[in-house]
Amino acid sequence: MQAEVDSLRLETSILTILTGEGMTGKSRLDDWTACGGKENGTFSWKVKQQLPDETDKAARMRQEHAFERCMIRSGYRYTGNCSSAYMKVSPLCDAP
Repeated sequence: MQAEVDSLRLETSILTILTGEGMTGKSRLDDWTACGGKENGTFSWKVKQQLPDETDKAARMRQEHAFERCMIRSGYRYTGNCSSAYMKVSPLCDAP
């Protein structure tokens, strides 16, 4: 349950705490959508991209982590809290 709460928190707040040198709100949203985020600033996993025999949780985590890695490759860094168990395994918090 806590992972779901953390995931919802990630979906609703991450756009505002990703920073990058010289990046504007518009460029951040453009990069966000290019990496698979929604235009309204949220991210949702895509059921159609779930692999055979993959659990919903595993598919969601895989897609979230791929999204996070894309944002990192685009030059962003996460400035939020990395203390929860959920965030400690996130690429945003330097997990592989």
